[in-house]
Amino acid sequence: MISVVNKEIIRRLYFKQQKSIRWIARELKMSRKTVRKALVDSDEPKYNLTRPKPKPVTSHIRPIIKQWLQEEKQYPTKQRYTAR
Repeated sequence: MISVVNKEIIRRLYFKQQKSIRWIARELKMSRKTVRKALVDSDEPKYNLTRPKPKPVTSHIRPIIKQWLQEEKQYPTKQRYTAR
């Protein structure tokens, strides 16, 4: 398994210093396949919530706002709300 530090080194060598996969593999003493895997996984890690956070205030108001927006469709353009 490649450490995060090694992945960062591989990314820097490949993208910033324009080194070839073969050169990186030779210098870091790992296979070209491993270097390619590190480059494919080069996306920055993102934090994903397991479930969305509750919205106690907006959950009660949301139906009212939807009703307002439905009613305002009959108004002239200049008298409408700015939300779309």
